[in-house]
Amino acid sequence: MSTHTFIAIAVEKGSTPQEYRVIYLALNEARKVTRIDSISRGELVLDVLESFRLKLPPRWKAMLKDQEDLVEIGPFDFIAQNMFENTHFGNLPTREELQSVLEHLNLRLETRSAA
Repeated sequence: MSTHTFIAIAVEKGSTPQEYRVIYLALNEARKVTRIDSISRGELVLDVLESFRLKLPPRWKAMLKDQEDLVEIGPFDFIAQNMFENTHFGNLPTREELQSVLEHLNLRLETRSAA
């Protein structure tokens, strides 16, 4: 297993509540972003359980809506509290919401550079 840390930043809904993809940032040991990618719920569960089985520190964290701190993702986060949740480990923005934020940031950067 790598020593990367992964930060879940958005969720892309699937055809059922249990089928979704998580969009994440991969950070290296120096905390630099090395890639932006996505992973299926099943692959994420397997990775979290493997880390737990090997007694490794949690590698997955989530950047939840309306929270400033990252939240660790562990095996118990996949137990649904509500069958209509978009994800079982927190309140992540949807891919569309993330895209909207990125477009807003880009617009602000363009406005500032023109001023």
